[in-house]
Amino acid sequence: GNIVDGKLSRESLLFISEEKHHNLRKGHLKTGDVIFTNRGAGIGKVALVDSSFDGSNLNSQLAWLRCQKELRSNYLYYYLQSGNAQRICDKPETGAALPQLTIKTLTAMSVMYPPHDEQAHLVDNVSLAKDESNRLKYSYSQNLAALDELKQSILQKAFTGQLTAESPELELVG
Repeated sequence: GNIVDGKLSRESLLFISEEKHHNLRKGHLKTGDVIFTNRGAGIGKVALVDSSFDGSNLNSQLAWLRCQKELRSNYLYYYLQSGNAQRICDKPETGAALPQLTIKTLTAMSVMYPPHDEQAHLVDNVSLAKDESNRLKYSYSQNLAALDELKQSILQKAFTGQLTAESPELELVG
């Protein structure tokens, strides 16, 4: 799968045999892991693993980060989307085939974090702000769609001769 809007997508999933899954000892995901695109055009995209992907394997364009007790995974998820972390993503190393951020670069990245309870508070605030931003974006797009529909209706009336100075839809102000 790949990362879309901060989540792992079920599109383009590949399925492997149970035997191959057991032979691939690295990269078995756990709920709460942070996934990071480290190769290709989508470098820097981040997702949190939800329970539906628990036990899944990764493809080669994704790296997983598993937090220790002192760092919350949802805090790391937002931190990796911050300007500080994304600046690192703007300077990938160029490989033979694809630009990439090596695991060495990722593990060398320093993550500043406050105590556990403050992380929770910050995550709650960011989540609320993100929800409000998404609500406003949806409302804005709905308003733009309504304005476009009104514009098309007025143009249609104008070109079919239905729109005149005497039309009740128009009130001339002078």
